Amino acid sequence: MRPRPWLDSFLLVAALAGLAFGLGWKTFTGDPADTSTLIGLAFGVVVGLVAAPKMVETTMAKSYADRAEFLQSLETQLAGLDIYPATQLENFRVYKSEAAGSFSLGPVSASGIIQRVRVQLDTGTAVLVGPSSVLDQLRL
Repeated sequence: MRPRPWLDSFLLVAALAGLAFGLGWKTFTGDPADTSTLIGLAFGVVVGLVAAPKMVETTMAKSYADRAEFLQSLETQLAGLDIYPATQLENFRVYKSEAAGSFSLGPVSASGIIQRVRVQLDTGTAVLVGPSSVLDQLRL
């Protein structure tokens, strides 16, 4: 499990925001494509710089004595953050939030940001990968 670094988060957000804003600008103002492209690019960079730090993923390792008690505590705390189980395998779990809003402009549609926490369970140790804003709130 590899955490998503800052640059990947920045590129993801900047590309989606810039594309959506550039298309919207072109549609609503009728400006030439090169102007709309530059405006979309500038908007994407600004949004990427603001949002990327919130999307950076980190890794946290936690020891546990009782697996069932650890998972119950983890799921309770994640549920308090509106993040719920999505995939449950024997030694691997994925928890996701619901999409926070969405954007739609004609044929272009984008879901809101979904927070995802992945958990790899080994004997007595769990490795969690997810947004640092979420992992910092967990008290395991």
